[in-house]
Amino acid sequence: MGTVFSAWRQALRAWLWFLVSLSVLMGVLVWARPFTDSKLTAWLASASAMLLRMAGIEATVHGTTLNTSVGALEIVRECTGVYPMALYIAAVLAVPTSWSRKLLGIGLGFVAIQLANIVRIISLLFFRRWWPEAFETVHLVVWQSLMVFWIVLFWILWATAIAGKQRRVA
Repeated sequence: MGTVFSAWRQALRAWLWFLVSLSVLMGVLVWARPFTDSKLTAWLASASAMLLRMAGIEATVHGTTLNTSVGALEIVRECTGVYPMALYIAAVLAVPTSWSRKLLGIGLGFVAIQLANIVRIISLLFFRRWWPEAFETVHLVVWQSLMVFWIVLFWILWATAIAGKQRRVA
């Protein structure tokens, strides 16, 4: 009976860490919005343009608008991946592991989520150009679902491959 109670207590503690972390992160994002929006959107537009140019596609950035030979997209705050990143960070912080492993997970997760986000943006350019009637569905349903799936998958990989090692050794 004691191990069942202990497992429930650990699960409850993890959920509380997750909820508190997510609440704090969302509060910080709302507070920081005036300071970070233009920088994040411009960075994302520039990173997408750079990858497109590496693939041989003409791409320029004007403010937060990505202009390419395929089409143009305006990058807005919701495109930056800050909300999925907050969800991922809260999940990482909820895992009982060392802070160094958590920081490693956050750093790797940031890279993985932003790479997926750039792929999302580039793919949306092509959908808008060659399948415009599917653009809104792909943008608002398919890619948002895929981003949540990617976050959960990457968190599971981190939790089992990196964070889990500490628990098995102890």
